[in-house]
Amino acid sequence: MGRTNGGGSPTRIRDDAGNVLPDALPHAPVPTPEAPKHLPPGVRKAWAEIAGPMAAAGLLDRADAPALEAAARCVDKWRVAEALMDKEGVVTDAYGGRAHPAFSVAVKAQAEYRAWCARLGLTPVDRVSLGLASLRGQSLAQDIGARIGASPRKTGAT
Repeated sequence: MGRTNGGGSPTRIRDDAGNVLPDALPHAPVPTPEAPKHLPPGVRKAWAEIAGPMAAAGLLDRADAPALEAAARCVDKWRVAEALMDKEGVVTDAYGGRAHPAFSVAVKAQAEYRAWCARLGLTPVDRVSLGLASLRGQSLAQDIGARIGASPRKTGAT
């Protein structure tokens, strides 16, 4: 029986390499994709604002398109609602002195967007919870170690 992992067990490889889950998943990284033509202009703008940084960070995959569209739609709803409130006021006489109906739309769109951010790993906290930040941290530590030498704490030197 040939060994395909250099003799280490999966646990040993994980321990040596850190969290390798993102590399273990089948994925198809893509350059910044154009927004689908069927999307309205505001959603297309939000798509570009979200997809660009995701693609640059290597966090975007072809399978993310529906989630990306949902996140972009949330941003657009939020912006439209905020623009309406900017024009008409958050609390106006037109609504009997109550909050503008767009207020609840904005609040819901923000909450939905935060949920999509978590799923897509768009904030530092989300990347930590997905195990992506540890990979970057390990790469940074390895890069620093290669440039200035290993940490005395890791080698036992004082």
